[in-house]
Amino acid sequence: MSHTQSHLLILIVAAWFAIILSSPPVNSRQPVKDDLPRSPSTSEMTSFRSPSGIPKDELKKAKEVFATLAKYYADYISNLRVYTTPQEFAPNTKGEPVKTVDQLIADLNRHLLIPGPGNRVGPDQADYIREFGAALDDALEKVINSPSERVVRVNATRILAAACRSGANPHYPTVTKLITAADTPPEVKYYVYQAAGNLLAAYDINNLETRSHSAPPKLVADLLTALRDAIEMPYSILPPPLGVDGKPTSFPPDQLQVIAFIRRQAIKALGTARFAEFPVPKAPTVYPAFTLARVAVEDPSITPPPTPSEAAEAVIGICNLSPPKGAANAEPYAFAMSDAVATGLLSFATPRAANPADKSLPWKGYSARLNESLKAWGTVFDPNFNPNKPSASAPELIPTPITELVAEAERRILVPMEGTATKIETDQFREFRDRKLRVDKKWTLNPYRDNPKLALPLKK
Repeated sequence: MSHTQSHLLILIVAAWFAIILSSPPVNSRQPVKDDLPRSPSTSEMTSFRSPSGIPKDELKKAKEVFATLAKYYADYISNLRVYTTPQEFAPNTKGEPVKTVDQLIADLNRHLLIPGPGNRVGPDQADYIREFGAALDDALEKVINSPSERVVRVNATRILAAACRSGANPHYPTVTKLITAADTPPEVKYYVYQAAGNLLAAYDINNLETRSHSAPPKLVADLLTALRDAIEMPYSILPPPLGVDGKPTSFPPDQLQVIAFIRRQAIKALGTARFAEFPVPKAPTVYPAFTLARVAVEDPSITPPPTPSEAAEAVIGICNLSPPKGAANAEPYAFAMSDAVATGLLSFATPRAANPADKSLPWKGYSARLNESLKAWGTVFDPNFNPNKPSASAPELIPTPITELVAEAERRILVPMEGTATKIETDQFREFRDRKLRVDKKWTLNPYRDNPKLALPLKK
């Protein structure tokens, strides 16, 4: 399939989502449900959100306020009147315009606390995050899993994805279950993957000077495993088509493109993890970096083959991951992942280098994100890396292959792609990978010394 055809197909899929999100339901409007819910008072949310936390004697009251607000979002998005007329011309019975989903999400964002570097969120606010998250999760999950109209379920998932930015622990099991459930529609999974990425991006409110995730290791590992399976197994996104004998058969080409379009969100979500390996007591270790590297090198066992944009997302994700613990593990990991990143950059840049007029992807936007990620990659090799002081890491701890790769990628691919006058030099960059990186006696395709079975395929 040509890049033009691929681009058109992605536009068709995007239009399909737009139709789902904008089309009115087939059911006739029920008069008893015409009145949209009124926004509850949120004045108490400000006091509950105080840096000093929720007083113990007010926790019960806070839970009631949280439940009321969460129910409002769920009820509003479930009301079919929201979808029956153009929203900008649809006053409700009180004479107010009907709110869009984006407006509801903007309203929700005002009440969220998001733990992370630079955010003024402290341990005393843990009760607020947990209980507000629990209320939102309970209200929205019922809508997502209900036999409601598709547009209702999709928009409830969009609100859930926004809520997950807080990293509240109650969201983890819900999102994991929605990813792994066979009956979760693909259009819902598209936004569930966004929810997963938002969860993994949140930091541990009790340990903001490290890269720890916001939930206990078991919850994080379960979510990482679900994302890994979504990337590696196409049946987890779309159910397999059935042949005349009722048995599963291969996907037609158009469905493979839909799988890749949705799968990119899962790759992007896995890239918000922060550790190359994630061990869990009494459970198998999860290896996010290995899955992302398989995408970057277009592992032939991954179906359908990863697209250039998926390779770019995989590279960005790899650069976000702290290496395996222990100095002995850092070197083989650095060489294997440098090879994967170099190969992923070639997969991404080759179509643009072959056709400078190609518009199938937002090349400059991707180039800027890749450049930023590559420049920050070396900092995570500092075992004392503090996300609140990212520029304070020790440059001498950055492995040599990564330093050389970043400089070569910027010069040969990323800077030329952001401009227009300089040619993208994929041939020279491939030569660097083959004759500089791969000839080093320490070069390897086994990123994990402790698990030599995990070997990346060699991509020419």
